[in-house]
Amino acid sequence: MLDKLDRRAPRKFPVKGRFGGAVAVAIVPEHPLHGAAVERLLDAAFGPGRFAKSSERVRELAQMDFRLSRVALSGKRVVGCCRIWRVNVSGEAALFLGPLAVDPGLQNG
Repeated sequence: MLDKLDRRAPRKFPVKGRFGGAVAVAIVPEHPLHGAAVERLLDAAFGPGRFAKSSERVRELAQMDFRLSRVALSGKRVVGCCRIWRVNVSGEAALFLGPLAVDPGLQNG
């Protein structure tokens, strides 16, 4: 089902993993069906302490914008994410970036 979510051809980028070899990664809009995989990725990238961060308090009051948020896919596996949230700052609409995460096995350095 996720294969048919974005009708545009995804852009593919070669990514060199920590353990050698290149991986083809496609950047596509995030869809609610990616949610569980993104949560697993965030757990792997940040650990359980991510829920203690003040940015999580901001996200609790915000709405994620799926039109702007992206995931990186290697085949069908979510290996990266960039989420954008709609927030209100002193009565003004704004965008809140994060979390940004990459599968620890694909991080360089």
